[in-house]
Amino acid sequence: MKKLVLSVFLFIPFFAFTQQNSILSSADWYKIVVEKTGIYKLTYEDLQNYGIDVGQINPHHLSLYGNPAGMLNESLVTPVYTDLQPLAIQVVGEEDGFFDPQDYVLFYGQGPDLWEFDQQSQSYKHITNIYSRKTYYFLTIGTENGKRIQIEQSTDLEPTATVDYYDLLINHEQELVNPGKTGRTWLGEDFSQSDSITFIFETSNTEFNENTYFNVSLASKCTEQSQIDIKVNGAILQTITLTPTTGDYGFYSLSNANFNCSMGGGNTEIRFIYSKPNDSAQAWIDHFEIKMKMNKSLHGDQMPFLCAENVGPGAITQFSLAHNPSETVVIWNVTDPMNVKQEALTLGTNQVDFRLATDSLLEFQAFNNMSFYAPEFIELIENQNLHDLTPPDLLIVTCPEFQDVANQLASFHNNEDNFLATTVTLDHIYNEFSSGAQDITAIRNFVKYLRDKSSTDNKPAYLLLFGDASYDYLDRVENNTNFVPTYESVLSSNSVNSFASDQYFGLNSMDNFGGTQVSVGRIPVGSKTEANTMLNIIENYHSNNTSGSWKNNMMLIADDSDSNIHLNDAEQLDEVIGINSPVMNISKCYLDFFELIQSNEGPRYPEVNETITNKTNEGVFYVNYIGHGSADQLASEQVLSKNDLVNWTNPDNRPLWVIASGPVGCFDNPEFVSLGEAVYLNQEAGAIALIASSGATYAAANQQINSLIVEKLTNDSLQGGLRFGDLLPQNYSSNSSTKWNLLGDPALKINFPEFNVITTAINEVDIDLFTDTIQPGASITLHGQIVSKSDGNLQYGFSGTVYLQVMSPTTIRSTRGNQESSMVVDVVVHDSILVKSNTLVENGQFEISISLPANSWEGYGNLKLSWYAEDGETDANGFYSQLIYGGNPSAIKEYGEFLDLVKVYPTIFTDYLDVEIPQMTDKEIVYQVYNSMGVEVYSQNSVTSNRLERIHLLGLTSGMYILNLNMGAESKKFKVFKQ
Repeated sequence: MKKLVLSVFLFIPFFAFTQQNSILSSADWYKIVVEKTGIYKLTYEDLQNYGIDVGQINPHHLSLYGNPAGMLNESLVTPVYTDLQPLAIQVVGEEDGFFDPQDYVLFYGQGPDLWEFDQQSQSYKHITNIYSRKTYYFLTIGTENGKRIQIEQSTDLEPTATVDYYDLLINHEQELVNPGKTGRTWLGEDFSQSDSITFIFETSNTEFNENTYFNVSLASKCTEQSQIDIKVNGAILQTITLTPTTGDYGFYSLSNANFNCSMGGGNTEIRFIYSKPNDSAQAWIDHFEIKMKMNKSLHGDQMPFLCAENVGPGAITQFSLAHNPSETVVIWNVTDPMNVKQEALTLGTNQVDFRLATDSLLEFQAFNNMSFYAPEFIELIENQNLHDLTPPDLLIVTCPEFQDVANQLASFHNNEDNFLATTVTLDHIYNEFSSGAQDITAIRNFVKYLRDKSSTDNKPAYLLLFGDASYDYLDRVENNTNFVPTYESVLSSNSVNSFASDQYFGLNSMDNFGGTQVSVGRIPVGSKTEANTMLNIIENYHSNNTSGSWKNNMMLIADDSDSNIHLNDAEQLDEVIGINSPVMNISKCYLDFFELIQSNEGPRYPEVNETITNKTNEGVFYVNYIGHGSADQLASEQVLSKNDLVNWTNPDNRPLWVIASGPVGCFDNPEFVSLGEAVYLNQEAGAIALIASSGATYAAANQQINSLIVEKLTNDSLQGGLRFGDLLPQNYSSNSSTKWNLLGDPALKINFPEFNVITTAINEVDIDLFTDTIQPGASITLHGQIVSKSDGNLQYGFSGTVYLQVMSPTTIRSTRGNQESSMVVDVVVHDSILVKSNTLVENGQFEISISLPANSWEGYGNLKLSWYAEDGETDANGFYSQLIYGGNPSAIKEYGEFLDLVKVYPTIFTDYLDVEIPQMTDKEIVYQVYNSMGVEVYSQNSVTSNRLERIHLLGLTSGMYILNLNMGAESKKFKVFKQ
């Protein structure tokens, strides 16, 4: 299927790098704007008002630059313009080399919208520009002759058809309201005040035609089926049945229809009549298009015309236009708006004719050379040259309001990271890459331009959008926040399909989402005060203020219900973290652990709210939530809402939040601050970065993305240089993945501790040789070192403080089954702290003595020594988890000498263990064997009559076991291994 966008004819490779400088880099450039398509006139007085010394210019050097109108093509395989291109213009009176008062400039200006023609189906489709309602051009006086409109001679070939009528294209589309406040689709007139809406079109120059094409799109929100009748000049034309809106996610339903009908021959009245089924039902006109037959007379001072009747390979068309010989008529071929041509006309008695090849659709503009449109002057712009910009590591795109703060952030990165960060404002990007008009694809194309011109090892890796966004590109919403626009989805009628995505700007090599090559983040500030606040927060994150053992802490939050799917997903993440980054201490805040309270506002988990607040204030490096959520809360029980944030006090230990849920992270509604935005922008306490979805998502897809994020975050080999922008998967393609965005600075390095803390000895015994079991109440002395993560070398220059948390062995916590779809399960938790202590580190080494609580511990398990150290400039963390703990508290040992002489062999066994005791005894000895999880796998009571006792251990799996010998209240433990 071949499609042609009318007025776009010239194709240029995506980016050809013969041009290293923008055309705007030198000379004076005067920015002007037009709002509708037609022939525009610039007079001597206009140029004077622009500030041009008209008497001193050479009119031959007048040039006009721009690009074809309409939105930039989102496809990465479609050719684009690399910079502003010259337009062919007409300068009347330039022959004498002076621009006299009676001289003027004529040019063809395009409105912002286009019609797309499908040559195969011979049909038209209107393309509304959602980003700008104006088209911009740039006037300059150069040093060489400018581009001029040339005369196009008719072909000598015989015509294959003579056209005696033309296509009149009518589109009505008033984008007035966005019911869901999301996505790019806006609707027009509604039926709230009246059940009928009438439109009258001046179509006296049309001919009656039974095959007039009519295309209409209507919207409704109603659970019942309803209908709208369409009348033309009083007669019923069509009845459209409106699709009901069902489910919890729909904002409205669209109903489309296209048909042929009888119309034309005079002015046209179109009436839409809504049969409203109930008082709550709503309906809107989205848009409608009409293609009518227009007679061949010049209608008005200016008239566009085109005809698809004789278009195809080898077609030659004779064009005719009725003409009064006493009047002037000029016809421009405007198919390629950059290279407009004036037709050489053959004058007849009452018409003019010309003949051209019509392999493809041609578009013309006829005018009487008397009445023209006038462009609006915007400004004399400053010279700029983004084309010559050295590709930075971090590109910060912002609006002029926030440029000063963005520049300070760029300086921070230049100093902190020793790489190049550059700030660019949107108006400069638009001037060079979308002819001055707002268009989000210009930002993407600029990023791609920088990457394509870079060397292989020096491509921009991070893009920061510094400013808030809005679903309203055109400032229809009061107090709009469209500072730095985002990509809005085409589908907008329900919350599942509608979303905002910044990932679009990182697309560099594919024709769809999922192939980002630039890590994108956004700081959604709406004022300079907010901008300065976020700058201070970012700078503080990498200061000494943020040191602390909170960097060892993670919190997993899982929703209840749904057959435990969210809890199971959280447990999968726990397993990944435990394998990849066992240094982290994980707190599990699973909703189904807690009591569900029935309040006046509905079911609530007050202990969960309290736990999240307490853990946040104590300090958490990473928080992950899995479950249901909306733009203003987590879970239907509101376990976190904006009201909870007032209790947060963590300015120096801001965590990374990852929220695998619904539209918690939306940032494009000017009338509403989402929970994700509030958590990130909270001045006193909040997240240093937040990754979340801007739209409704599904659990399975969320877990895939969530797992990829956690895999990266906990990958020790990446942690030294990992930045927040690296966490979102760049090559993962799904509908859900496009909804995930990073609120935060993508180039900000994640504040992992730089060095490792290792345990070298316990009670003066080398750590590799220590096999004793530690009993409750015992006192132990630990030795350790601060070493490099890369090679394990001792850091002699590290002198500061080391902090120790001794974590008890893992325990089991059961869920409650609070919801009908929640199952009671046992969950392994490891978050109980037995001891906290600290000591000094000197020249990278330390010694610390601690006493464990004297409470009995049922069974046996592994203690975890959790370390954190800092010296005022840098920090370190580490852990040791092979210390066996359990039994009764240490006390005076009646049988101590006896047990100390017991020998066990072989320590690496196959089927049995031999226990050699120092002498025969009439006291009972209890032999117990525990696996590495502390579960008893063997038990035997014996009064030993021999000095050698053989314990048969058949059927055990390979691994470490603990043999425990009990005599009275005392015990002795041996670590053994099964082959």
